[in-house]
Formats: sequence, C-alpha cells, structure tokens
Amino acid sequence: MSAPPNILIVDDEAANRRLLESILKREGFTTCSAEDGASGLARVQQGGVDLVLLDLMMPPPDGVAACRIIREDLHLPFLPVVLVTALSDRGARVRGKEAGADDFITKPVYQDELLARVRVLLRAQQFRRDADEQRRALDVARQRLTGLLMHDLKNPLSVVRLNLGHLARELEQAAPDLHPAAVDALTACDQTQHMLLDMLDVALAEDGQVPFAPALGDLGEAVRETSRRFRPVVVARGASLSIAIAAALPRASFDASLVARVLQNLLGNAARFVGPLGVVEVAVRADAGRLVVTVGNDGPSIPRQHQARLFDKYGQVTDGQSAGNRGLGLYFCRLVAERHGGTIAVRDREGGGVRFELTLPAAVGLDDR
Repeated sequence: MSAPPNILIVDDEAANRRLLESILKREGFTTCSAEDGASGLARVQQGGVDLVLLDLMMPPPDGVAACRIIREDLHLPFLPVVLVTALSDRGARVRGKEAGADDFITKPVYQDELLARVRVLLRAQQFRRDADEQRRALDVARQRLTGLLMHDLKNPLSVVRLNLGHLARELEQAAPDLHPAAVDALTACDQTQHMLLDMLDVALAEDGQVPFAPALGDLGEAVRETSRRFRPVVVARGASLSIAIAAALPRASFDASLVARVLQNLLGNAARFVGPLGVVEVAVRADAGRLVVTVGNDGPSIPRQHQARLFDKYGQVTDGQSAGNRGLGLYFCRLVAERHGGTIAVRDREGGGVRFELTLPAAVGLDDR
C-alpha cells in the first residue's frame, strides 16, 4: 500500500499552519510545515514532498520568490505549488503564475475548496508519474529488442562480408571491370558491420554491462602498440603516421581493452578523414596529474557549432568536407572516458585539421609492485 501524499505548508502564522494541517490530516494526508520561505525551501530540497502550500505574504523570500526558486533554482518544474493569499488583486495572481504557481487559494480558506484543488493537482502529478514509468518501461523494452536484433544481425552480416571478400578476390583477375563494384560492396559491408558493433557497444555500456577491469600500467606503451598496429590502415590512405610518446610518463590505472577500442575508434576517424600525403598524429603527455592522449590529423576541420555535440549519442557532422557519421563511436569513447574518471574532447589543430584529446587520471603515488 502506497504512503499518503505529503504536503508541505509554508506560512509565517502558526494559526494558519495549524488550520491547514488539521484539514489535510483529517482527509488522510501527511503534512510537514515551515515558518518562512527559507526553511520551506530547505524542506523541499530534502525531498519527499508531493505538494507545497505557500503563503504569498511572508518575510523574504515571499511566496512568489520561493515558487520561482523551486522552479528555476531547485529544478522542480512538476512539483505542484499552490499560493495561499488574502490578496484578491489580479497583479498578485499574475506574478504568481509567472513564477510557476499551479493554483491559488484565497484566505479565509474553505475546506472543500482546499481539498478539491489539492486532489486535482495530486491526481495530475500521479498521472505524470505513471506516464514517466510507462515511458521508461517502453524505453527498456525498445533497447532490449534493438539489442537482440543487432546481435542476431552479426552472424548473417559476417557471412555476407566473407563471401564479398572472396568474390572481390576472384573478380580482380576474372572480371576486372566488376572488381570495383565488389570492393565498394565490401567497403559498405565493413561500414555496416562497424556501425552495428558500435551500437552493441553503446547499448552494453549504457546498461553497465561492459566488463571494466582497470589495472596499473604504462598508458604510453599501450598507445604506441595500438597505433603501430593501425599504421597499415593509415598508409593505405596514402598518409603517414606520427607517434610521439613523452618520456618518463607516470603510470595509470586503466582497462587496456577498453582504451584500445577508444584509440582504434579515434585512429579510424583520423584515417578516414585524412587526405593523401596527409599525416595522422598520436601523442601522449603528462599534464597536472593527468595523462593526455592526442589523436589528430591535418584533414578537414570540424565546425565549432558541431564540436559541442560531437560526443552526444548519434551526434554527427554533416556539412561540407566534414560529412560523415562519427556519433555512436565517439559516444562510446565518451562513456569509456567517463568510466575511467577522465574526459574526451575535440579541438582545432594548429595548422589545420582536428585533434581529439583523451585524458585519464595518472596513478601518482601508486605502487605497482
């Protein structure tokens, strides 16, 4: 059985508080009270309040100011707030509405009117909560269905890719005019497979199901090894790979597998958007107790208006030379960075292009013996 709604009464007159408490308690509501706006706001911040009855005329903050603080500073747009006032002028009601009040009760308070207004607002509040719960349940069901579909698509897509690779190799000699079409199909298949894996990674990371096993290690060497394995991809684009690892770096506690996947994603983006004879740069340095991994290139820049949302879910750049889907993979990178207590950002590269910066806390003072 659910607990009865809890109603906060804020009034500087003790007699008014006792009257409202008496009416509400007889109807089965629980109440709490405060003698001024400041203590009322403190009680709201504690939580567990389902509706607020605010006296309009109180020492600062008065009812209108307290209502505005509830809405704007405490960020509670849906908490029902009723202003109780002896004033009947329209100006007071207008100020109250502008502050976000849901309703008004005029003194002297009539029991039937008070209870009717309270019940209507609480019923609307319950409808909103029920709708939120249903929406969350639908989101969970949708995510599970999407995860199942993505997982089931992996196997047939792998078969398609395997056969396309075989077909491309055969056509290179047997039908050179058809070979480019097979290569294009294989490339599209690879892109689809990459996006599918990104979607699976993100779904698992959001649900907290990605294994996280940090261990003390050499982040610089991990970056160097992942970058070296990626060199053929960069060279295939006609570009070069530059690796600069600072000496005497402090160690860090990180999940080597997850960090490698972040680096692969960043290097993949850098290689995809670098031009022939361009350069992909990877660097690691220490800075104020943190390790900073930089991955960039001298390719097209990313407009400033897009940089802020690049790490959002499904965020992408879609204008001019910078067109391309970077969203899900970079969103996964953000989740991994935050899981390590770090950050990831994109910045303009001096001389043109962009650079991504992954920062992780350095394990200063930790002993790995």
